[in-house]
Amino acid sequence: MCRPSDEEVTITRTLDKVIKRSDAVDKELLCILTGQRMWHIPLTLNLLANAGNMLDCACLAGIVALWHFRRPEVEVIGDDVIVHSPLERAPMPLAIHHSPFCFTFAFFADPETPPILDPSQLEQ
Repeated sequence: MCRPSDEEVTITRTLDKVIKRSDAVDKELLCILTGQRMWHIPLTLNLLANAGNMLDCACLAGIVALWHFRRPEVEVIGDDVIVHSPLERAPMPLAIHHSPFCFTFAFFADPETPPILDPSQLEQ
């Protein structure tokens, strides 16, 4: 397995900050048994091309994926946890408080040139 590039590391860290630290997803509702069991939701993005502004696209894709994610229904009886299949009970959506978005601006050294929103790879 190859080592991730600097750009991949930057995107991963920024997504972590944007999604986890912004409290967009209600983490308390991911708890099954306090201090013992919790849902873990991996988010994997495959970036196929880079025409610029990859971070903004990755952030948007991550938020949309979380909006569409459904977790199985769980029943807790004492210390026993029963995870119901989608055929038994409908899966539940995540509780998302807000949708954080990333916006990239390109600033140029020339003071006459205004900043650009959503720059291409060349402009970046």
